[in-house]
Amino acid sequence: MFTKHEVADAMGRRALWHNDTDRIRSLIAHSDVYIHAKPGERELRLADSYWSQRSGLLFCDKARMNTVRIFALWTPEKTIGSHWIPVGVTRGDDVSVHEKALSLYYNSTLGITSAVACAAPNILSRVNFSLDTIRNLPVPDLTDEQARSLSNAFDANAEAQLLPLAHASNDPTRIALDEAIAQTLEISSDTVAQVRFELSREPSVQGK
Repeated sequence: MFTKHEVADAMGRRALWHNDTDRIRSLIAHSDVYIHAKPGERELRLADSYWSQRSGLLFCDKARMNTVRIFALWTPEKTIGSHWIPVGVTRGDDVSVHEKALSLYYNSTLGITSAVACAAPNILSRVNFSLDTIRNLPVPDLTDEQARSLSNAFDANAEAQLLPLAHASNDPTRIALDEAIAQTLEISSDTVAQVRFELSREPSVQGK
């Protein structure tokens, strides 16, 4: 559909190509390559169709549980990705607020555990998120006020680097995300902390 390049073509389209822990460690990211549609009438139609689905909220297509840091990220410019699936958000007057709120949620302990459970992986250490899985992910029914609260928490932690999940119990950023979720959704922070601790001890997360 697309190939990556260092220079733009006439369309000037950019995408987030890479998904590795050396590059993707925080909630916010930026497009990192120019992309050109592959030649051919059918390929051009497919490229244009996919490009029309670009979003500020991108969800990873697969995650290795012992190394993954980010499951869903936000980009200031709406885009697509090679290993990132654009997720359309239509709720709310300010779409970016809800995009940021959902990025925060899916990097919190509750969001991660619900997403992995929905994916129902055969091998827990490697989780694939298909389009059907992402379409069926549990999504919190946020009011605009709740979304703004989580969006503000996103902004406060957007540039902070998250640690691998094995260190979640002692990761100040992951803890901050969980506290924002617990407060906004009125869930016991102690309960969330216990789930975070259990997640960090999961053998697939520990790389065992």
